[in-house]
Amino acid sequence: MAYLICNWLITVLVVTLGSDISMSGSLAVAMSVGNIFATIVLLRARPVQVSESYSDFTTGNFIAHRIVATILACVICFFYCLVSVAFNDWAVVAVYCLFKAGDSFVDVLHGVDQVNNRLDIAAISQIVRGVGVLVSFSLCLLLFDNLVIAVASMAFVTIAVVLTYDFRMTKRFCAVIPDFDFTSLIKLSRICFPGFVASLACTAVVSVTRQFYGLSYGNEALGFYAAVATPTAVIQALVSYLYAPLLGPISAMWRENETHRLRLVFIKMLVSVFVLTAMCAMASAFIGEPVLTAIYGKEVGLHSDYLPLALVATAFTGLNFFTIDVFIAFGKPIIGTISGAASLALAVFLSRYCFVNSVFASDANVINIIILVAYGFGLLFSFLCIINLLNRKAKQSVTSEL
Repeated sequence: MAYLICNWLITVLVVTLGSDISMSGSLAVAMSVGNIFATIVLLRARPVQVSESYSDFTTGNFIAHRIVATILACVICFFYCLVSVAFNDWAVVAVYCLFKAGDSFVDVLHGVDQVNNRLDIAAISQIVRGVGVLVSFSLCLLLFDNLVIAVASMAFVTIAVVLTYDFRMTKRFCAVIPDFDFTSLIKLSRICFPGFVASLACTAVVSVTRQFYGLSYGNEALGFYAAVATPTAVIQALVSYLYAPLLGPISAMWRENETHRLRLVFIKMLVSVFVLTAMCAMASAFIGEPVLTAIYGKEVGLHSDYLPLALVATAFTGLNFFTIDVFIAFGKPIIGTISGAASLALAVFLSRYCFVNSVFASDANVINIIILVAYGFGLLFSFLCIINLLNRKAKQSVTSEL
């Protein structure tokens, strides 16, 4: 949580310390591309790494797989930037992707921590990296008033902590030497690919919608939205923290036909997210404007009406990633792929339709609405599939007992 708060404060500081609000828009573009970059690098391998169903892979396999995925991400994002990112934002996008490369690579090492019940190691790493990137970003922005230099300092701090702390701690549990066994890499890629495509599509729903808006109405308009909406990422992180420790047990319950327990897990998860989101949305409706004004200034505070819907949209984002990991645990990742692709297609269609109209230039809430509709469709499809899978599993269990 400390890491996410520090990353959120960066989006605050770029507004308060930067000389131009367009810096916030440029950072929002970099974050959008960086999220796609990270999704490619991660390849949704963490649920596979911590699941008991895939114990035949070594840590070396996962490290090698992450290195190959990072190279692939660089190539894909380069061509993505050619068609979707303004040239003057390329430099900040490049250094932000370098930052995300270090941030994503360490996920393999934290997977080892989780398997060995030592998530405290990951927590310490996140706290140190979070404080480090916050301090370095602030100092560089104050001294140089240059967003590229400030983001580059974040990348330097992240890589330094990973090399000096995370590698050393993970070596206590296993070797951290990459194992480029071709057969294992191909097998692991085939297992991860459907979940990766689903994650990439879900990530792109937000990224593409924001970028369509930015290209249509400019970085300044996007900057106001980004300043208001970026703090809501805490909700997505909380959803992730709620379900991440459950992935192993969910996989075990599925294998053991404990459908009743699985239903209880899903109900508790949905209720928890609903209550958390409702509380935050109601609070934002009452105190959003004074808080945003105090943090960013009056100009941004006037756009506090973006906040409630942005919170709900972010909760939908977290739930979509939850369903993707559930389908991986169930051994049905292709369902998550279909859901993610449908959400992305709907988001692209709605963005192209809405952003040709100049009326939306002054109301970025349309970004939230598009994200909500796209993710809502995907969630409805996913939960109907989960219900169907659980019912079929329960019937199979009864039949086998007879």
